[in-house]
Amino acid sequence: AQMKDRQIIVPFDGILGLRSISVGDIVSPGMVITTLDDIDPMKLEFSIPESYLASVRSGMKIDAHSDAYPDTVFTGTITAIDPRIDAATRSLKLKAEIPNPDGKLRAGMLLSTEIVNNERRALAVSEEALVSQGTEKSVRVASPPQGDDKLSDVIAQPVKIGARMPGYVEITDGLKAGDTVVVNGVMKANPGGKVKINKTIKITYFTFML
Repeated sequence: AQMKDRQIIVPFDGILGLRSISVGDIVSPGMVITTLDDIDPMKLEFSIPESYLASVRSGMKIDAHSDAYPDTVFTGTITAIDPRIDAATRSLKLKAEIPNPDGKLRAGMLLSTEIVNNERRALAVSEEALVSQGTEKSVRVASPPQGDDKLSDVIAQPVKIGARMPGYVEITDGLKAGDTVVVNGVMKANPGGKVKINKTIKITYFTFML
C-alpha cells in the first residue's frame, strides 16, 4: 500500500521529458518531476487579422512550415475559432490540429501557417511572363523547336487572369496544359520572331492561400 501511494499515474499517454530530480531526492507536493507531452495530433495555436473573420471557419485546411524541416509541409485542420477579437492587437485566435505520427513536431515549436481557401486546380504562369497593353493581358508562347538550329516561333497569346500569389498569376483562359510560355527576355521575344529555349520549368497548378 505504501508503494502504491508513491506511484504517479497520469491521465493520458505521451512522451516523457528530462527529469528534474535525482534518485534519493525528497519530493514535496507541487514539485515538477518531469514533463509529459501528447504530440499526436499536435495542437497549433495562431492568430490572424480580424479582417479575415468572414473568411475562416472550422474544418478549413492549413499548411504549416517549420525552419527545422524546410522541405516539409505539415497539413492540418482548424478545430476552433475564438469568439472574441483581441482588443489590443485586433486579431483573432484560432486552433488547429496536425497529425504527427512520426513525432517530427515538438511542443513549443514555432510554425508559420497558411490557411488554404478556395483550393482548385488551374494553370499558372510567372508574373514576369505577362505583357500588359491597356486592360488586355497576353503572354508569349513558343512553339516546339524546329529545324537544325532548334529555334521556336513566337506568338502573342491573349489570356485572362484570375487570382495571384507572390511570383505567380492564375490563367483562367487562353492557355492549355503543355504550352511553353516565354518568361525571361519577354520584351525581346517579338511575335512572329524566333527564340531559343534554354530551360523549361513546369507549373501545373495554382493554390490560393488566405
